[in-house]
Amino acid sequence: MAQKQLTEHFEIQEEAVKLVKSVTKTAENELSVKWQSTWFVEKFLMQNLKTAK
Repeated sequence: MAQKQLTEHFEIQEEAVKLVKSVTKTAENELSVKWQSTWFVEKFLMQNLKTAK
């Protein structure tokens, strides 16, 4: 699956897609995503949650 498909079909932000290590389809409508750096992903998500409020 290409990065473009993740951003278009699953609405994952481009910045987050760059951190994806691998994607596995686990069910018809479910994906399992492994990230490059868990610490950075958590930091990125927490920052986005703070700015969304």
